[in-house]
Amino acid sequence: MATVFLSYDHDDVERAAPIASALEKGGHSVWWDRHIHGGAAFNDEIEAAVEAANAVVVL
Repeated sequence: MATVFLSYDHDDVERAAPIASALEKGGHSVWWDRHIHGGAAFNDEIEAAVEAANAVVVL
């Protein structure tokens, strides 16, 4: 799982993308909801990702 969970409002996706990219360039693994596959149980996947993360970044 990811080391960083990125939380953002969908209206801010254009702001979140460069932050995720910068974190990844810095050597971090970033999880954000773009990784949820269609038909997935969103709440379960998000909860599991938050619990597995070493840090949470909230925009």
